Amino acid sequence: MIVSLRGSSPRALVAGVLLMSRARQFGQRLEVHIVGDPRDISPVCGPAVVMSPVLASCGVGRRHGGSGLILVPGPADQPLMTCLEVDGCGPWFTVDRAGRGEAAATRALLALRRDPSGERRALGEAALRALTGLGLPVEASALDLLFGAPTSALERVALAQRAAAGLTGRSREPHALGLLQPALDPPDPLAGPLDLAALRRAAQDGALDAILQRLRPTARTPAQAWVQRALAVASADPADPLVVLAVALIELLGPLSALPSGVPLPALGAGADAVARGLSAALGATGEPAPAHEGLLSTFRLFGGRFVEDARGAVDLEGQPPPADPVERWAWFAAQAKAAATEADRLWRRVIDPES
Repeated sequence: MIVSLRGSSPRALVAGVLLMSRARQFGQRLEVHIVGDPRDISPVCGPAVVMSPVLASCGVGRRHGGSGLILVPGPADQPLMTCLEVDGCGPWFTVDRAGRGEAAATRALLALRRDPSGERRALGEAALRALTGLGLPVEASALDLLFGAPTSALERVALAQRAAAGLTGRSREPHALGLLQPALDPPDPLAGPLDLAALRRAAQDGALDAILQRLRPTARTPAQAWVQRALAVASADPADPLVVLAVALIELLGPLSALPSGVPLPALGAGADAVARGLSAALGATGEPAPAHEGLLSTFRLFGGRFVEDARGAVDLEGQPPPADPVERWAWFAAQAKAAATEADRLWRRVIDPES
């Protein structure tokens, strides 16, 4: 039996591979023809990491572990593109691989460590020591997850700690909650959006001190001193690295201090957990950029798929044109693959197993 698909697109390739894979699973003979030219398929280049059982089963990238996590290599100086949702069906963002930082707060912390002012440089070093105390290594990629992942503050803490354990080779993750002392009535986080003026108002009306009081004495005293010095030294420029870092730290500490005693950090979803655990391997996935669709093409041909000039009754799976931006293109690629999986199920029921 032959199924014909129309479209020189990842969507058609994924659907074709999934159809032929399912036919093999059930011992049926099926050949898929794609009407189009493989040279017209838009390349999707790495570096990227995402948990996608769909793409992993179609031969995209390097498989890491048994979770469906795929790694697509790319130049070492290019940021790593990733998504925390399974099959990449969520916001995509970038993580540093060159020591520069992708999140604004990561760049701010690195800038403070090089600041010509001794006072500001000391504040940067103190902030770094505090984060190291949470178990985070001096690694821009982990800090990017902590400061820049598109999820809640508590999930970012859990995500960064999970990644840090893998980066340092520890068998157990650190526990940020160990810095908190029990509280019958935890303080509320500061209402956002935060800026320097909001932090100074919170320092004056006691709201900021209520958050810091949740810390154990060994952490509370240096934290109070750091905040006092930072608010005194910071400039009015919202882009001042000290302002950016102070806001980011309070945005993390506020939700942590608001947790009732004994309540753990939120559990990571399957996609986020896989990305965090595979971050170390993803950072090392360097080399010549190999477009992700090349694995699709190889698997398609290995299963007996063919490209043809025309075919009667071909199902149109051309899909939407890809964006130019690399991060947006990965989001498009993931959406194409997800749509193809749904289309493959529909075609299987309609053409291969009409009685199902």
